[in-house]
Amino acid sequence: MSTKPNPLAAFSIDELLEEVVRRRNDRAQRRPVESWCDECAHFKTKLDAGEEYNPCERGHRMSFWMPEEAEGPHAQFGYYRRVCKDRTAA
Repeated sequence: MSTKPNPLAAFSIDELLEEVVRRRNDRAQRRPVESWCDECAHFKTKLDAGEEYNPCERGHRMSFWMPEEAEGPHAQFGYYRRVCKDRTAA
């Protein structure tokens, strides 16, 4: 039985993890957001929001999408979760 050399053996674990994270972030940047948390019934705004403020009354951790300037001034932005079992139209 012939053993093939592992092509990934030339890289450190840190380099491999860095590449995985880079690819994940690239995929997330290209994937359009389907539904904004801002449009959910569980999204609550607060005028005097502090550091620990979470606009989701269900306590879900959200991401904030801010498009790059190249996408134009009319590109949408805001809080989102890719998947949310509690999402309800406002």
